[in-house]
Amino acid sequence: MHTVVVLSLLFFVVVLLSTRVLPLEIVVLSVPVALALTGVLPLDRAFSGFSQPAVIAIVSLFILSEGLSRTKVVRKVALLLGRIRHTHPRLLLPALLLSVGLFSMFLNDTGTTALFLPVALSLLREARLSRKPFLLPLGYAAILGGSATLIGTSSNIVVSGYLESLSVPPFHMFDFLPIGGGAFLLGGAWLLLTGKRVAGDAESPEPLTTNGDDRPYDLEIVLEQDFPYSGKKFEETPLATTIGLTLSKSHDSAPITARQRAQTFLRASWDWSRKIAPATSPERTDAPANESREEALAAGQHLHVVGTLDQLQRLADIKGVSLEPVHAFLPGSQSGGERTTLGPLMESENWIFAQAVLSPRSGMVGRKLSSLHFLLPPEVDIVGVHREGGRRAPGHLADMTLEAGDILLLLGPRPAISELSGRNIFLYLDRYERETFRSGKALTALLILGGVVLSNVMEWLPLSLSALIGALLMVLSGCLTIEEARGALEWRVIMLLGGLFPLGWALSATGIGQSLASHLGTPGLLPHPLLLLALLMGTTALLVQFLSHNLVALVMAPIAMDLSRTFHLSPYPLMMGVAFASTFAFLTPFSHPVNTLLWGPGDYRLGDFMRRGAPVLALAFAWGLVSIPHFFPFGG
Repeated sequence: MHTVVVLSLLFFVVVLLSTRVLPLEIVVLSVPVALALTGVLPLDRAFSGFSQPAVIAIVSLFILSEGLSRTKVVRKVALLLGRIRHTHPRLLLPALLLSVGLFSMFLNDTGTTALFLPVALSLLREARLSRKPFLLPLGYAAILGGSATLIGTSSNIVVSGYLESLSVPPFHMFDFLPIGGGAFLLGGAWLLLTGKRVAGDAESPEPLTTNGDDRPYDLEIVLEQDFPYSGKKFEETPLATTIGLTLSKSHDSAPITARQRAQTFLRASWDWSRKIAPATSPERTDAPANESREEALAAGQHLHVVGTLDQLQRLADIKGVSLEPVHAFLPGSQSGGERTTLGPLMESENWIFAQAVLSPRSGMVGRKLSSLHFLLPPEVDIVGVHREGGRRAPGHLADMTLEAGDILLLLGPRPAISELSGRNIFLYLDRYERETFRSGKALTALLILGGVVLSNVMEWLPLSLSALIGALLMVLSGCLTIEEARGALEWRVIMLLGGLFPLGWALSATGIGQSLASHLGTPGLLPHPLLLLALLMGTTALLVQFLSHNLVALVMAPIAMDLSRTFHLSPYPLMMGVAFASTFAFLTPFSHPVNTLLWGPGDYRLGDFMRRGAPVLALAFAWGLVSIPHFFPFGG
């Protein structure tokens, strides 16, 4: 009777999760309820899935990954990748795959993809390269890299946690490395050898858009005394090679005189009173002058550059660069006295950017940009201007004559920006919400992660305990706030694991795995162990193309355990086969969260996954059959 209940429940769970007729939370929470009502499991056992060490470990790893993200560990790698993109374009794909693979070993494959996807998109957009040759290999590298450690993918933790729930010694941190690491090298080599030419790829280049974060702004920046690249040309510095800024003009820092300001103000006012449209002929449309490009940069120099909001955020990673607000050029302003240093600014939660369009009723169209400053709160600065058509501003931003449609980039404290929303100056004002980083805590975050890894490698603490301690330290040390830690949790994954762990115990308790073993051979008469491993891995690889890898691991782990007991084999090679094959989600866009993340941005179709993923799956499968028995003998 219980066998029928469990098989029926398994069937309905698979169908409902694959068709998404009901929300995932409803489906998985119904599992322990059904198991308890039918008496398959005792009440306390049916609801103990959420307290399993594997679930605690995965929750903690979400927080650890967020801590590393908030301390700019990944952003520092992005700077290096940007330099490689400029100097050695053909090495961009290998560098991306290697970086993603290494990070996914310790940050979780899905989390790593989510962190590197904006980096990759930005690099490809600036290099005018197509997304397709890059994004799918990036996702496969994350999946294969994650399979190389215990914490790299949640399915590894699920399988290890199932062993632990049966009081069997679980896998340790680097037990997966020979298997997953070898597959990462083989798969990565295949992707590189069969990938398209990536340097100057002319097919479907990434278009340059002017929407949202991609909108180019004219900005004034100042090179401070601690700027480390003084003496180099602009094109040789990370300002161009890594960040991707475009130099429009360099000039001295002399402010506009009171007489000049009065003349321009009176001229603009006279034109406005006569309803004369602002002249556009002075606007520059040509490329930056050669002399501006070729001159060596020096401390104290002012640069008129063009960059997006995304580039502006990354500019904060370069030391000795400040933003020059428009009001710094007003008469009486002290040159250099009110500059906005980018590093501390980008790590402040109180200061934000806003994009604003002037209202026709403001009376400012046709006037100089500097005159608008007097209508703003004193804490709010104008730091950039976007003008449609890509027309650049000549000279200082303060001298620009405002036109209808100009978009201003404002900077100020959050309350002051909010206050502007209630005024009639702007047609609309869009606050730019950005992530808050704490680069000063990067070493602390790395030490915490290193402690988690070391404690598991040396077997000082179980993974669940060491990871939870690490998560607590991330918050207590200030690497991230409690709100950020709470927001990092993937509740759907937690619900899936906690709700379906009891289903795995029910499959084992009802002897379904033993019944399957009886069809494969007579108990005690061992079929070839390699055949068992191939059948388990093949079945797991097939299921994982359509179902969650965590669900497949939870279903196949009890079967692998029962097979090992029936045929008197060590459980470790079969359980390793299930864990490894649970990562073979290469053939469909919905088989793994990594594929789902890349599906839309890469504009992929099902055929793209099949064509690129099938060889990777075949290589990984063959490597698993060869390597698993070698490192985990069937005889124990």
